[in-house]
Amino acid sequence: ASSLEQALRSPPLRAFNDLRLAQVYSFQALEASSPAERARFLALSSDRIEEARALEPAEAGYHQRAGLIYTYWMLALDPAKYGEAAEAFADAAAASPNRVSIYNQWADMEARSRNFERAFELLRHSLDVDPEWAPTYHYLSRVHAMAGQDSEADAALRRSVEVCATMWEGCLDFAEVLISSGQADDA
Repeated sequence: ASSLEQALRSPPLRAFNDLRLAQVYSFQALEASSPAERARFLALSSDRIEEARALEPAEAGYHQRAGLIYTYWMLALDPAKYGEAAEAFADAAAASPNRVSIYNQWADMEARSRNFERAFELLRHSLDVDPEWAPTYHYLSRVHAMAGQDSEADAALRRSVEVCATMWEGCLDFAEVLISSGQADDA
């Protein structure tokens, strides 16, 4: 076998490709024309996700990506995928306990499941790890907004812009909040 063929069969590259294929199958499931076709694509996607996680069990990024894919499924197709999403994020956190993006995405999944207390707990951990990571404040703002805590959402957005004024998502969201609250001149 050539060195390219060997590289393509290596566990890291196979796992990466499995996750990409899982995403493709997930998108196909979303566009499926029948419940049977949707179930077939979801099964294919799930097989690829679990294969990738098994090939590289210590690689946090693969577990994190699996958590995101399961979150999309949970939101769009099957609320019962919550358990798989939470497990994948927990595995990612165990593999890389200081990667704040894992906790931020996990918190977003928890908030979308209306588990606000757990979402806030995960975001507090992110801030303990890196209090200057602006995206965490953006996630915090979104979770506060989802929980109906508008003043806290506003404060978190303000902090996100203070920490990193070049993070365009935070700036746009903050401007939207200002406009919707009648403070367009400040936006």
